[in-house]
Amino acid sequence: MYHNNSPRWGEIVKLPIPVDKFRGSHLRFEFRHCSTKDKGEKKLFGFAFTPLMRDDGTTLSDDVHELYVYKCDENSTFSNHGLYLGLPCCKEDFNGCPNIPSSLIFQRSTKEFFWISTLLSSTKLTQNVDLLALLKWKAQPDRVMDILGRLRHVSGEEIVKFLQDILDTLFTILDDNTEKYGLLVFQSLVCIINLVSYILKHFLELSEVKTVG
Repeated sequence: MYHNNSPRWGEIVKLPIPVDKFRGSHLRFEFRHCSTKDKGEKKLFGFAFTPLMRDDGTTLSDDVHELYVYKCDENSTFSNHGLYLGLPCCKEDFNGCPNIPSSLIFQRSTKEFFWISTLLSSTKLTQNVDLLALLKWKAQPDRVMDILGRLRHVSGEEIVKFLQDILDTLFTILDDNTEKYGLLVFQSLVCIINLVSYILKHFLELSEVKTVG
């Protein structure tokens, strides 16, 4: 990594974060200069960060993220997270911070970026805004018809992971107003049953192939 202007790291870091701690949590990556003369000296010169949950309640997507790098020095303190959490962490986040003052404690480096790849493993947190809207339908009771209609856009993987929660939610909606939501709930249940049946059939076929092989 010495004098490499575009270093690459291949480390895999697993973070077990409790569900109740996920909202409000963020990742911060600190960059330090390691001297070949004084191996004990590691001067801080920059950092990058990203929240783990978006404003709409969905989590950071499974993707490669290009994060902004902010300049700092060894005397910088991160005890007050608010000093940088109000800044955009990436290009997509920039639109959410339209009025950024020019005199900031941390200035963004215009030539440097930090790429990370993330993968969420959870049966309680989702990256799908349509699924989240269904599970939290009581927060938007006037959108129930639209929310039920958009369930078909949720991936099969997410349906299977949240199957119990989805079924509980659908029957709760049905109990709330059978006459109004009955048909849409029925159509959603048929769609889910067909999907689960297809996945189960495919799984059994693969199991038979492996057994024979």
